[in-house]
Amino acid sequence: MIYGSQSPKFGSRTLRILIVDPEYLVALEAENLIQQSFGAAGAGCVIAMPRDLPAFLSSEAFALVIIDRDIAEKPENRAALDDLAIPAVILTFRSDEAGLSDAELVVAKPFDDDKLVAAVAEAIRRASPPSETL
Repeated sequence: MIYGSQSPKFGSRTLRILIVDPEYLVALEAENLIQQSFGAAGAGCVIAMPRDLPAFLSSEAFALVIIDRDIAEKPENRAALDDLAIPAVILTFRSDEAGLSDAELVVAKPFDDDKLVAAVAEAIRRASPPSETL
């Protein structure tokens, strides 16, 4: 099932963000927050159910994925994300893992709006050429 909003342009390209969480309301809240924070800069979101992640990754290009830790850690999902080199913001209930590091951007659930926005901005910054950062 596909849920999402139209993707405006980000610089010279469309910035598509895939959100995957087993709890639809968590994904919907993240989508609303991303649209409010980055929509004017050209970010568009798509929500996918965990079972649909492989299909989404193989059929569409995403600049970033916001994903639940347990879903991201499944071997087939980790391999797909690594193969495509898609930056990820990891959502987790394990608050001791939360933070911004060189390797991972991890946000504790329930997420604080400012922390999720900061993690997404950092992921976009890391993945974008200097002329296209927010």
